[in-house]
Amino acid sequence: DSNLSTLYNGAMMSGDLDSNGYNDVIMFGDLAGCTDYTKNTTAHCYGKIFTNNGTTLTANNNWSVNLTGLGHAGGALGDIDKDNDTDLVVIGRNAATIYAQVYLNNGTALSYNKVWSSNLTNVYGGDALLAYINDDNLLDLYITGCNATSCPTTYAAVYTNNETSFIYNLSYSSNLSGTSFGKSLIFDADNDNDNDLIATGCFSLIADNIDSDCTGPLTQFFQNNGTAYITNSTWSSDFISNGIFTEMAIGD
Repeated sequence: DSNLSTLYNGAMMSGDLDSNGYNDVIMFGDLAGCTDYTKNTTAHCYGKIFTNNGTTLTANNNWSVNLTGLGHAGGALGDIDKDNDTDLVVIGRNAATIYAQVYLNNGTALSYNKVWSSNLTNVYGGDALLAYINDDNLLDLYITGCNATSCPTTYAAVYTNNETSFIYNLSYSSNLSGTSFGKSLIFDADNDNDNDLIATGCFSLIADNIDSDCTGPLTQFFQNNGTAYITNSTWSSDFISNGIFTEMAIGD
């Protein structure tokens, strides 16, 4: 681990970016207050790819050169354009700007793609998940998080994949509750062959102060009926509502 950086308020993703059979690691995060919008500390935001040669993880500047360093980050890896390599979606912020970005894998680097990114709402302090949501065998995108500095409001949406870009999907998005500083999970909970959603977090914050100013918090279950996510009170009723700084996992 001597090659890895020490970070907080970040995110990590793992996947085989360079197609050598080993999972590589992407790290985003804050080195020293990079998300403080009262200070000019954007340079302390971090984004780096560590490639895996089977014996160690090594910082790879060629793969990392196009990344924007972000704190309060979240992200996901998957082959969104069906060209048999692993692409990246990431959300987050620095001291000045909030981002939602798509990077396509060209075989030697991750390159920011304006077309795939153009329809996305910029958020931070939330999640970005790739999953098969509308059953067309293309990876769709769910994002949630704060959509304004200091997090007075939150946002959640599903963007379906048409193989050339992500398109906002009103049917799948309209029932969702925006959350921040929680976690989300997409999986087939009811064994009906489509992917459902659990979302946790705060409705809103004041000045990003999670300890004292989290409105909510909540945990909600959304059932996929094939055309939309529908709130399901039966599935939601057993969850504890204090859903901030959570982690979730699934298994039989």
